[in-house]
Amino acid sequence: MKTLIASIAATFVLAAPLSAATFGYTEGLRHTVDDTTHITSPDVPASPPGFSLGTLGADDVFNIHGRIVNSNDVYEFIADSSFRIDWIFGGYDLETEDPFDSEVRSDNNGISGFVARPEGADGSDMAIFLNGVAADGNNFMTNITSGPSTIFGTQAAGTYTLLLSGINQRDALYDIRISAVPLPASSLLLLAGLGGLAAMRRRK
Repeated sequence: MKTLIASIAATFVLAAPLSAATFGYTEGLRHTVDDTTHITSPDVPASPPGFSLGTLGADDVFNIHGRIVNSNDVYEFIADSSFRIDWIFGGYDLETEDPFDSEVRSDNNGISGFVARPEGADGSDMAIFLNGVAADGNNFMTNITSGPSTIFGTQAAGTYTLLLSGINQRDALYDIRISAVPLPASSLLLLAGLGGLAAMRRRK
């Protein structure tokens, strides 16, 4: 009976929502986005080569806000569980007088994503790779401020390198989110139930 009660309790614990830990980074020469850590490299201030984001836990989120001009930005991380990579839309106001030279401020009406400097109105290209594999379509052309957000769908746990490669000389800002994909509640309940049955079977 005690085993059954413990199994039921474990089921409710596993089914309870987890509070995600969010880590924000502003890269290179871009002005710091609110509530983020500014990351630079002493040798190449505009593009930290292989900057380590650390470990993405099962309920974590990495928000990356960068600036790219015909250069490569590289981010390394370890994922403890499945994850996905998306554009961040909204939340950061890029409609200031000059978002490249003035403070980017939080604003729920923002147009985050992949945005070119105004004089680059004919567009700016960026190719995005994950462990050397190009995303669907490979190249992304500004302005990406709405619509489908997916860059890479669900990926397995492991060690990864995210490479953002600028293709031309036009200045652009990008906002990207790497987020753990939570295990569905139904799967958690199933695992807890199976664990309880196994424990009861061993006791018998």
